[in-house]
Amino acid sequence: MHKYIKYLLIPFDNLPRHLLVAFLYDTSCFFYWIVVPLLFNEQGATPVQLALLQTICFVIYAILAPFGGKLADKISPFIVVRMSMVFLTIGEAIVAIWPSSKIAIYFSAAFWAFSAFTFWPAAVGTVGKEAGIGHEARNSGLFAVCWSFGKAIGYAAGGTLKSSLGSSTSLYISIGINIVIAIVYPYRHVKWLRDKIKKEKEGLKGNKEEPLTKETITTNENNNNKDDVEIPIDVAKVIGIENTPNKSIKVKWTEQQLKNKTYTFLGYLMQLGIFGTSAVVTNQYIKIADEKSIGIPMKGSPEDNFVSINFCIMYIAQTLTFVAMSITDKWTYKRTLFLIAMAVFTLFLILLTVVFNPYVIFVISFFAGIAAGFSYQTSTYYSLRASEKSKGLFVGISESVAALSNGLLPLFAALLSQAFNVFATIYFCIAIMIVVMILFEVLYHTLTYINNKRQAKRVSISTDPNINQSNSTIPKENEEHKSSSINETD
Repeated sequence: MHKYIKYLLIPFDNLPRHLLVAFLYDTSCFFYWIVVPLLFNEQGATPVQLALLQTICFVIYAILAPFGGKLADKISPFIVVRMSMVFLTIGEAIVAIWPSSKIAIYFSAAFWAFSAFTFWPAAVGTVGKEAGIGHEARNSGLFAVCWSFGKAIGYAAGGTLKSSLGSSTSLYISIGINIVIAIVYPYRHVKWLRDKIKKEKEGLKGNKEEPLTKETITTNENNNNKDDVEIPIDVAKVIGIENTPNKSIKVKWTEQQLKNKTYTFLGYLMQLGIFGTSAVVTNQYIKIADEKSIGIPMKGSPEDNFVSINFCIMYIAQTLTFVAMSITDKWTYKRTLFLIAMAVFTLFLILLTVVFNPYVIFVISFFAGIAAGFSYQTSTYYSLRASEKSKGLFVGISESVAALSNGLLPLFAALLSQAFNVFATIYFCIAIMIVVMILFEVLYHTLTYINNKRQAKRVSISTDPNINQSNSTIPKENEEHKSSSINETD
């Protein structure tokens, strides 16, 4: 009987509630991001005014993003997430109450940025902490699938509800979703994590850390790094590394670490290209749909219906890509897949300038969504596998690249649209993708050469002393170092 009750209570565990909140949060957010631009467009907003809406939001988010994790560490993440719901509700309520005020709409975008800044670090960090060893990839993958699916539903439901019920009513529904999130989101960590945190606090009170007196060689020059592995000097001599006390020895990276040095930056570049230009499309394609009367004959505006359904299809494809990439890692460190994804998205952009049949556009948008999903997931994957001591930095860079590309590229595209015509935005995106693909090849070969040269200067450590003795000749460049550390990572 106890076993059956346990299964019945699974939906009330923290993980299912985290996943539900991820889905609901992006549903609410992208209610906003389809209703507000469509409303703005109805009011005769220029391409630049539409782009400024996104620029205000994502530039604020890019500036605040590095501090989001620290805020979640200082304050309970369960409080921070609920603060996020307050910010999002204020932003949506501003537009619902004053739908005809452009100044009010711009203010609402700032509140959306504050909501994203407080939600994502707290929510993602909590999912990671509660996953437990060996379950981090699974739980974070499920979380990504849920928010991506919420994004698709938000676009579809937001657009259709706006057409049938109006902008204000649609946003009030979104506010209702925020209230559900505030109720459903967990109120404390899972039991094993609470016990662990309690023991750590008790340990800090009862024990003071003693200074290290034993002469050692460490695997990182930064002794404050919690991931340092210390090797006593006598052990180093046993395995054949001579003259270590006055030398700084860097251990060779594994094959995966070596590749990651290159692919982390390739991921940033591809994200700038695909993620940035997809932001231009979602922000500015409304104008092209109006210009060419691309619509779906449903209740309300045919053009609005087309735009919302099209973006829904794109993000359903992205969600399916996240699912596929979470099942296997066969896609990792494959340069060819980078090039295919960028080529597919470039072809999608080219077709948008000549294809105006809504159903054909739905098909090509699906493939564009696959490319966009691959772009986002690869950048995140390689950033999370960067140097342990700088992991937060690399993930922060990935988020900043995404936010800045979302904020700035639509603005540049809008300026071109206003100076020339609505298709200038797509031509701008095509040019960006061509430049990114050229830079990708240059960066790949340059970083591969540099990192191979750096690897050649490093020393292999083996349990066979003879092998280590053959590697004990330290490069002259290292003779000037006086520390006795073995640095595994730069």
